[in-house]
Amino acid sequence: MISAARKVVITDHTYPLIDLEEETLAPLGVQIAEGQCETPEAVLALGGDADALIVQFSPITREVIEGLSRCKIIARCGIGVDNIDISAATERGIWVTNVPDYCIDEVADHTLGMLVAANRRICALDRAARERRWNVAGVAGPVHRLRGQVLGLIGLGRIGHEVAQRAAAFGMSIIVSDPFLSEEKAREAGASLVDLDTLLATADVVSLHAPLNDETRHIMNAESMRKMKPGAILINTARGPLVNEADLADALRGGIIGGAAIDVLSKEPPDADNPLLNLPPEAAERLVLTPHAAYYSLEALDRLRIRPAQEVVRVLSGELPANPVNKPKTQQF
Repeated sequence: MISAARKVVITDHTYPLIDLEEETLAPLGVQIAEGQCETPEAVLALGGDADALIVQFSPITREVIEGLSRCKIIARCGIGVDNIDISAATERGIWVTNVPDYCIDEVADHTLGMLVAANRRICALDRAARERRWNVAGVAGPVHRLRGQVLGLIGLGRIGHEVAQRAAAFGMSIIVSDPFLSEEKAREAGASLVDLDTLLATADVVSLHAPLNDETRHIMNAESMRKMKPGAILINTARGPLVNEADLADALRGGIIGGAAIDVLSKEPPDADNPLLNLPPEAAERLVLTPHAAYYSLEALDRLRIRPAQEVVRVLSGELPANPVNKPKTQQF
């Protein structure tokens, strides 16, 4: 049994209770503290003496990690870990974990939903019907059937793989650009591996499924959008900063691309002056926008909350985590 003096800090969360976390952590007999920490200073004030951090969006910077006196694990409630300084954690001998499988189906389903909505102009047609404007061609503009179109995936991880399977059922051809993917793995997913420029020039729909890092930040910008096929659609259900939002707004205003479907933004909630929220009507009609909802289902939320707490139980019980992001050589504390 772990001593009751041990402390687990939930730095932030977007759900009303922490009952699932408390239930999962109960066998350890730990003290649990929760907050809504938005700054490194707030994280350290609450969790500087923690044995474990469970983190959603709080910034876990090098400053924070260097100020942790006895932390063994930082467990992220999510897939991406760009709000955690992995190198600093590794240097301090702290495990970092994530939940790589909590919303695979949800994001894949949402991606296909946005693809169909953007291609079929469903949002614009919905608004027209409610306004009793019964002019399909005038509202929708040119629409082409999905069968025979090419879907280009930038990144083919678990979610990209599921998107490829779903899109194939619509009769779409799949191409993928991923520097870490072999041609054999691409073929296993029913896709052809191509370079990024070829993907942009070929795909009727470009869907982003890459992690956020220095190489992928703003991978979709004015230059890359100009390389897309005329009339092509851009979808982002991955990470907001993969897209330069000002450049996307310009591309929609100028008709450089045919449309976009965006679930994630660089800042959430967005500021009132976000260019994607201030498009002229004709350009706005070609944008489908959802409020970072692709991950959402009751089943996914339960897994999102339970898995990090389970990782804390493992590590504080002297076991290895199930989903480590790093490989610290030693536990220093």
